[in-house]
Amino acid sequence: PGKNTYQTRFNTPQRQASLKRGLAFQKRLIRELHKAGGTVLVGTDANCPGCIPGFGVSEEIENLLECGFTPFEALCAATIQPAKVLGREKEFGSIEEGKRADLLLLDSNPLSDLGALGRLSGVMARGKWHSSAQLRAGLDGVQSVYSAEVREGVRLLGSRPASAAMYLVAHDPNRGLTRTVFKNFLDKQGEILFGRAV
Repeated sequence: PGKNTYQTRFNTPQRQASLKRGLAFQKRLIRELHKAGGTVLVGTDANCPGCIPGFGVSEEIENLLECGFTPFEALCAATIQPAKVLGREKEFGSIEEGKRADLLLLDSNPLSDLGALGRLSGVMARGKWHSSAQLRAGLDGVQSVYSAEVREGVRLLGSRPASAAMYLVAHDPNRGLTRTVFKNFLDKQGEILFGRAV
């Protein structure tokens, strides 16, 4: 909350209307690309702020229905089509013997209801099974892991800056952790120097 760019940048009725017009244009564009036989892939914005890997994909697949895709075509945009574009359809993208075992096991048929993508029994990733309970436990632990990474970054920044730089490169591809570590470090230094945060 408060850090979502869509909340902070589009916080007036005029800006929200602009965002809605942009979304309507993007949907028309995708619809026309699809009608013309163009290749559409899911997940192209996976590194953008506000796009949550895993969660955003199922929403994106559902959005393709609004652009004229059938449920099967929308699912292909997230599975076999990316594999083909990458030239790796013999490795992944469909369920076949000898291919990578990366798949979702759903509670119901997504061809009947794409909402089924949000109702997992579990995930097979790199041949290892993760039940829905294990996935939930992992999500529940994210905050404590992130807090520990921030504490470690602040500690390293105060004692070994070069090691802090390597740590942040390894743990923070999107620079969100880096910003938090520096903010916390500067707050801590302000408390040390001035008896309060600066």
